[in-house]
Amino acid sequence: KKLVLNKNIISKIESNSFQDLISLEILNLNDNCIFHLDVDLFSKLESISNLELSNNLIVRLDKNLFSNLSTLEVIRLDSNKITYLHPDIFSNLKRIFSINLTENALRKIDLNVFNNLQNLNYLYLGNNPYIVEGSKISKVIYLPEIYVLDLRKTSKNLIKMFDLSKSFYLRDLDLTENKLELEDLESIN
Repeated sequence: KKLVLNKNIISKIESNSFQDLISLEILNLNDNCIFHLDVDLFSKLESISNLELSNNLIVRLDKNLFSNLSTLEVIRLDSNKITYLHPDIFSNLKRIFSINLTENALRKIDLNVFNNLQNLNYLYLGNNPYIVEGSKISKVIYLPEIYVLDLRKTSKNLIKMFDLSKSFYLRDLDLTENKLELEDLESIN
């Protein structure tokens, strides 16, 4: 129930490549040269709980790429070249508890992309060149079940978007290298 294809030279995956693996639980495609993922690529993976796509060349994620993955709990997309997340990219992932998007090229973030992820415990967004438009930022990202939040090397404005006032389980908040001043910390609940 586990398929590990990491550290190969895979660059293209046909959309029907995994269609007969309906009982697959873990798919590891880390450390390849994948640059494109067809929208139907994972649609038949009815039992998948862990999807690892780190260290590839992925730039774009179709908004429906994960829409049929209702059993998905962990997704690793770190160290790619992703520039944008559609607001609904994770909306059908009701069981997701860990998302890793560190070291991508994310420049803009939709304020609702992580809302409604009731089981999200681990969110890694560090080392992305976020630009949050507008000088008056209101707190709009709520993560009530979050344990770990990685916002290192992002931006002050991104940090201000998170409302952590009801994140009672938060035990690890990484704000390294954000050029924060003491008064910036007052805005973090």
